[in-house]
Amino acid sequence: MRVLSSSSAEPALMARTQADPEPAARAERRTRHDLASRTGLSDARLLMRELGDGLVRLRPNWDELLPALESLGTVRAVTRNAHVIHQSVGSLGHAHVREDMGWLVGSGMDLRLMLGHWHHALAVVARDNPMAERGVYFFDADGSQVHGVELTSESSQGAFAALVTRFRGPRLTPEFLSCAPVVQSPARRIPLVDIVDLRVRWDAMGEPGDFSDLLAHFGMTRLNALRLAGPGRAFSVGVESGCTLLEYIRDEALSVEVHVANVGAVQIHHGYVGSFREADDWWRIRNPRFSLDLRRAGLAEVWVVRRPTHRGPVHSLEWYGFDGSLLMQIFGHRSTGGVEDARWRHLLGSLEGDRTD
Repeated sequence: MRVLSSSSAEPALMARTQADPEPAARAERRTRHDLASRTGLSDARLLMRELGDGLVRLRPNWDELLPALESLGTVRAVTRNAHVIHQSVGSLGHAHVREDMGWLVGSGMDLRLMLGHWHHALAVVARDNPMAERGVYFFDADGSQVHGVELTSESSQGAFAALVTRFRGPRLTPEFLSCAPVVQSPARRIPLVDIVDLRVRWDAMGEPGDFSDLLAHFGMTRLNALRLAGPGRAFSVGVESGCTLLEYIRDEALSVEVHVANVGAVQIHHGYVGSFREADDWWRIRNPRFSLDLRRAGLAEVWVVRRPTHRGPVHSLEWYGFDGSLLMQIFGHRSTGGVEDARWRHLLGSLEGDRTD
């Protein structure tokens, strides 16, 4: 990959010199999830074991509970999957719930919620504990955490106490989680498909959401679709090349969208990425209101993807795990009219020489 010159050195320099806020808390967060995996306990059961009376069960009334989060003021939203942790600091303003979908949009926040996977809510009320910050945490049926809203020094402690009182549910007992942890299934085999038809339908896409319809039509995974898409639509690059591009995003001071998802939530950062460094098998991105942690050992494949839309092509850099799951996507900034930043397309184009497919 050829090195690009920096056209905006001052913002990049400022991003590199920003302090890493609360590194100990982030380390504990990574350790807690790994401990749950090693012990065979779900995230919720581990919190129950470690915090006891420091946890309060909340009623899972999403129509009312999600809008009530706005009263907390400035909070830290946390969405993670097995190998990526996305954190944003801001306020959870507008909340909208429609059937099994939810949206939380506010200052520095953009969340899409798949509420069919939201079954439990727990409030951590214990202070100064090493396992979790005070706040509200949401879990799938088996106790896997799908999202967390953590209090910060700028949060309203009074509003948090009122929220816990208002939504306090039945007493927390070990029986409230009746399901064993879900074992993720491996990536499905590539089905027999008409490759010509696949590529014709790909080229006919007009909206970003059409890609999900294409996958459903052929009964295939995202990763398998990329492998069959053909030239001009998708190509894979080495994991190291993908991480090098993160440094160029920083150095070029590009505004991007960073999407991190699990089965229950997609959390999106809009803006600059900030500092970038490697430590303890993790790649870490930091700025005062956004942080990202990527576990190197869990990153199997990185793809550059081009999807057509009515407003022009949309390009993304996508990271996948060894089980074929989508871990993270990065998109370039798009104008109000949906036109993609030409510098982003140019940057992804520079990866052509590193393709591995």
